[in-house]
Amino acid sequence: MNVLSLKKIINPRFLSNTYIIVNRQTSEAIIIDPGQEEIKDIEFELLNSANRVPYIILTHEHFDHVTGTDLVRDRYKSTVLCSKICSERIIHPKKNLSYYGLGRDIIVAPPHLSCQDINMMLDWHGRKIVFTETPGHTSGSICIAIDDWLFTGDTILNDIATPCNLPSGDRSALKNSVDMLLQKYNKSMEVNPGHGEPFPLSEINYEQVLKRKVV
Repeated sequence: MNVLSLKKIINPRFLSNTYIIVNRQTSEAIIIDPGQEEIKDIEFELLNSANRVPYIILTHEHFDHVTGTDLVRDRYKSTVLCSKICSERIIHPKKNLSYYGLGRDIIVAPPHLSCQDINMMLDWHGRKIVFTETPGHTSGSICIAIDDWLFTGDTILNDIATPCNLPSGDRSALKNSVDMLLQKYNKSMEVNPGHGEPFPLSEINYEQVLKRKVV
């Protein structure tokens, strides 16, 4: 039996994905992108599987991926990790886009650590969690690799053009990031995107991901 299990929660209002990685041996969990306005679904999933959440990891700063961060942090006394740029933007409603997207301000408390502070790698009970800076969707975007899973936030979506027309977006940087991910990781890895369903890295629709999104 695999020591780690993975659960996806779809946030009903934003249709963004929250991921819960549970370590069955230690009854701990890591949560990626808690974007919910309420965290009862997270609490329900953890009720019989984990009693600690040592880490919350954010792929980027947008409100639909971070709104529930402080609720989870306060509930489970978690350490929050993200990129340095994300940590600077998450505390500003205009930079995390809640001011525009929600019509109200979401201000997330500053993260405890940046991925750069820990040299882009975290040892979680012998499991290596590797962080990769992937600017493009935003300048502070990262992807997260653990075992055979690759969590890409909005850097790579499933057959959807990655939006780069938001503040700090850069399509040229996105191309470089996607090329680097394809070189760095095994094509058999499962991509778990910030929206939509998982798919093997080998099945990435390269042209579609990099296509200029028409709004």
